[in-house]
Amino acid sequence: MKTAFYIRLIACVTLFVANVCVTNARMVGDKPIGSIPFAIASDSRIYVTAFVNGSDSLRFLVDTGASDVVLNPNSPKLKDRFTIDSHADNLGTSGENTVSYSNQNAIRVGSLHLDKVGCAIIEYPAEYWDGVLGLGILRLFNIEIDYDDFTIYLYATVR
Repeated sequence: MKTAFYIRLIACVTLFVANVCVTNARMVGDKPIGSIPFAIASDSRIYVTAFVNGSDSLRFLVDTGASDVVLNPNSPKLKDRFTIDSHADNLGTSGENTVSYSNQNAIRVGSLHLDKVGCAIIEYPAEYWDGVLGLGILRLFNIEIDYDDFTIYLYATVR
C-alpha cells in the first residue's frame, strides 16, 4: 500500500514540475515591448489590422514563411499609398521571380510603428487581403502568438 502511495506521489510531483517547467519556458516572465491583436478567420489563418502610409485600416495576413512585408496592389485601400522604386528577386512557393519593391513605407500594426520599411509588391485577388506581415518585421523580435487572448506579443531580442 505504501508503495502505491509513493508511486502516486512521485507521479503527481513529476506532473507538477513538468507543468512549471513548461510555463517557465514561455516568455511570461519577460515584459513584452509591444503587442499586436489578431483574429482567426474562417480559413484558420491569423489576420491583423495594419496601416500603411496613413491608410485606413488594412487586413494583413500573418505569414511567418514570407520573407518580407507584402503589399497587394489590387487592394483599393492601398491605391496611391506606396511608390514602386526598385525591383528585387523574390523566392516564393511558386519559385523565384522578380517583383516590384517599395521602400520608405511607414507601417503601424498593433502598438508597433515602423518607418522606412521595404515592401514587396505582389498581386493577389483584392478580396484575399491587403497585405502580408512577414519576417521583414517579425524577425526584429522574439514573438509569442497567444491564442488564448488573440495577441502576438513582441519581445526584445538578444543581439
